This record gives sequence, structure tokens and C-alpha cells, in this order.
Amino acid sequence: AHAGEPVQRFHATADFTLDVRDLEHLASDTREAEARRLAGAEALRPFDLAKGPLLRASLLRLAEHHHVLLVTMHHIISDGWSMGILVRELGALYRAFSAGLGSPLTALSLQYADYAVWQRNWLQGDALERQRSWWRQHLAGAPRALELPTDFPRPAVQSFSGASVPFLLPQELSQALQTLAQRHGATLFMALLASTQALLARHSGQDDVVIGSPIAGRRFAELEGLIGFFINTLALRSRLDDGPTFVE
Repeated sequence: AHAGEPVQRFHATADFTLDVRDLEHLASDTREAEARRLAGAEALRPFDLAKGPLLRASLLRLAEHHHVLLVTMHHIISDGWSMGILVRELGALYRAFSAGLGSPLTALSLQYADYAVWQRNWLQGDALERQRSWWRQHLAGAPRALELPTDFPRPAVQSFSGASVPFLLPQELSQALQTLAQRHGATLFMALLASTQALLARHSGQDDVVIGSPIAGRRFAELEGLIGFFINTLALRSRLDDGPTFVE
């Protein structure tokens, strides 16, 4: 903080140390299990936000030509989109350097700090008040929670000890959903969102459903190649009090 206001402070470029662990001394049938154990332990190691660094990497050697690279970043400096950039550019650099060539990557036209300054300058005054006013109106009277008939009562204090359940839709159903969406000038996301809202409304008995959905937040082409935290979670509210059809 400077004069009571938050300011950006850039750390000097730091030497990066790649931690290398050799697992070749282990029995061949236990190396992968040990690699997975180390990966899990690495993911649980906390970061020091005041000191940094907020990125760590270690290399696990399982055999002469079999390695596992662990890269861990704090969410405050990267998002899901950033992971794609990291993997793509790391692969390009590896191929180039292993062939004795220079970096094939083009220089970025701006850095995340430039974006942060732009956003801070934009999101104040009338622009900030317009945003706040719109969301206050959009979320006025929204339910505090979705009262689903769960196996156990909702705890007094939210614990965040949830889980995710991945599943696949049959190809025929996916194609039918895509066709339905196109027929009504909607995207597949919109069709899936509508079906999810309808399902939650049916199970909860509520006619006002709010679903949080992350968006990329990269509104400009110049931001597409940046590693950083851009995502924002939008509250998508659907009111079903007038008994709309699914198409509506």
C-alpha cells in the first residue's frame, strides 16, 4: 500500500530452480505410483503470497527417456485458459531448444500489469456505478440458496467440501441438443444451461434459479496469449414463475 492505496510492486527477475528427483532406484512397477504420490503432495503445498514465487516446477525421472514434469501455479496468477497457453508454448520451446534453435515465440504486445492498470482505470466512477446498478437490479430478490432435497441437511457453516462428477452424453443426444439449439438460434451452452435450470427448478420446487458460470474474460485479441487470471463468474438467473416451455 502507498498513501492508503494498493499499488503494483514488481519483483526483480529471480533465478528459477528446477527440482529434479530420480525415481529410477525404485522398482519399475512402483515408480508411477510414487510419481502420483509426489504430484499429490506437491499440489497440496501452500504458497506464500507475500514473498512468492507463485510458480514451482519439479522433474521426476522414471527412466532414461521417461520423465514427468510437475508445474504448480497459484490460481491468483493463472486460469484454465492460461494452462492451454503454458502447455502449447512449453512444447514449442522444448522442440526448438532440443534442436538447437532459438525461441519461436513472438513477443507479447502487452503484459498482465497493463491489463490490470486498464481495468482499474475503467472500473471506477460512472462505469463502475453502471455495472453495480445493473447487477443490483438483475439479482434483486434472488433466492439465498437452492433448496434441493439432499440426503443430509445443509450445514450451518459452508465447508466447500464438495466434489465433481464427470459424465459423457451419448453422441446421438449431443447431436440432437446441437440441432435443437441451432433451430432456435441458440448455442449448445445455452441449451445445456436451460436444461440444467429446468432440472434444478423441478427438483427444488423453486421458480427462481441462479447458476454461477465462469467466463474467460479475455475481451480483446491482445489478451488471448497472456498467462494470467482473467476469469469472472457470472450469476445467470432464470425466472420460471410464468411456467415457460423449454423452448421459451
